[in-house]
Amino acid sequence: DSGIMKSHPDLKNLLAPGYNSVDRKTEAEGGIIEDINGHGTHVSGCGSAQGNNALGVAGVGWNFRIIHVRCSNSPSGGASLDDILTGARWAADSGAKTVSASFSGVDSPAIGVTGTIIKAKGSQFFYAAGNDNRDLSGFRHADTIVVGSSNEADTKSDFSAFGRGTTLFAPGSNILSTTMDGKWGFSSGTSMATPVANGALALLWSVNPELTVQEATDILFTTCDTIGSPTIFGLGRVNVFKGVSKAAATLAKDTEITSVVTVAGTYSAGNLVSVQDTNLTNSYNVASVNQAGIGAVASASMESSVPTDRGIPTSFGITAKVMTSGTRPTSVLAYMLNRTTNNYDLLGTRGVYGSTIGTLDVRLGRTDVGKYMNSAGQFKMILRSVIPARLGPSSNILMIGHVKGRYTVNPTS
Repeated sequence: DSGIMKSHPDLKNLLAPGYNSVDRKTEAEGGIIEDINGHGTHVSGCGSAQGNNALGVAGVGWNFRIIHVRCSNSPSGGASLDDILTGARWAADSGAKTVSASFSGVDSPAIGVTGTIIKAKGSQFFYAAGNDNRDLSGFRHADTIVVGSSNEADTKSDFSAFGRGTTLFAPGSNILSTTMDGKWGFSSGTSMATPVANGALALLWSVNPELTVQEATDILFTTCDTIGSPTIFGLGRVNVFKGVSKAAATLAKDTEITSVVTVAGTYSAGNLVSVQDTNLTNSYNVASVNQAGIGAVASASMESSVPTDRGIPTSFGITAKVMTSGTRPTSVLAYMLNRTTNNYDLLGTRGVYGSTIGTLDVRLGRTDVGKYMNSAGQFKMILRSVIPARLGPSSNILMIGHVKGRYTVNPTS
């Protein structure tokens, strides 16, 4: 989702708090959300004009949901900073993953504070650098992305503010976008560059919505192209293709089981290919053995690995289908070797009865992957079936098949 703020064409009409303030009502409450002077329509189109329809232009992403937040009732589009920032926070509270404002006043500490508040909600705030060709050297917002404008020659637009307070740049000169009359027109400004950068983040984030706000913004930042000195251009000019490609690299990928061996019981059939089979007709089978005080036990150990050259794993999981041959209820337990303690931790259980096929899922989140993965990217799991001794003498065969590993990474470069 992309929340794009209404904005003023020349970024110069930031009014004192309370002047011509909006009523702060939602559309459902009777609030007015229509554009007041056309600039909001143009800005919205820069980031998210509908595409693939043979009409006009396409925004950076053309299938976003948009939350329009009107923060001015003035025909000029001028608004109080309080209305702007309240609207930005409301957009984040209402589900917008990215929020941008194309107004003046970027120096205000309140804009930095608002960015921090919005980021804590899991969203990202963008703010226009300004069209006064000023060196923004007196501040740096930690969590608000301040956007400067680049031109067709991939240099600084002559009007754009620049410098240490500018996070990055995006195209903002002579941008063709939507107009209030249902047509299209050109406009220039950091007003245009800001939703372009907003759209770039929203687009790469849409590739993998599971990314945290920090992971998504890190991808945006690290895929910017250097177009000049960082003292002018900050991190550089956004590169949508690089950002989307890097986001795609974080999507979950399958990884195969690399070994299987019987741990407890007697091996009776199958091999590594059997473990990877999509059904249980060619399963890896282990006949149980009676262990005093425990019961009928059968278990097998398997290993899987992830490539360590593609980035830092942020999740890992194994799914296995199991069945037993016995006529009594059987518990199948999944353990994974904890590399920190060198013990096996119980991470999943499944009850199986007769010919019923059970599915076990073991899932490791970003805080646990490091516990169970060694330096070579290997994970080790044991599947163990148990018929408790209290049920009397018994035996069964543990049948394992369709074991799949799946992982995600956060690329480091």
